[in-house]
Amino acid sequence: MTKEEEHKPDEEGVAAMKNETSEKRDEPDFTPPYWLSEVAWEDLPDGLQAAVEGIVGPGYKDLVMAAPDAMERLAGVSVVHLTHLEILDQMQLALESPTAKPEDRRGMVESHVRLVGAKTRAMAFLHRLREARGHSDPAG
Repeated sequence: MTKEEEHKPDEEGVAAMKNETSEKRDEPDFTPPYWLSEVAWEDLPDGLQAAVEGIVGPGYKDLVMAAPDAMERLAGVSVVHLTHLEILDQMQLALESPTAKPEDRRGMVESHVRLVGAKTRAMAFLHRLREARGHSDPAG
């Protein structure tokens, strides 16, 4: 297997995820997050489309659109947006990391870890908020 083949996206996995979720864009209840409302969907890479449809979109629906009040929507949108940024970061790491200098790769990974930490803190805040209000855990 060549280096290019090793780092190609798993086309079968992406296709399976897209097949599972591609109908969601056409469903009336699929609402893309507001920061993607002006994006030309067809210009996005297949893997990103699949991630938005399968992860970001459902998270936006559950944590933002279905939130009972403004405070939970604010917390929820932070979680979903950080998740979207995390996905973009993962894609960037996958593309650049294999050819990056070790010090550059270390910086990319450190940046990614900070992003994941911010998302984890936002999720913990949302969980505590919902728990204090007697709402169910958004994760389950």
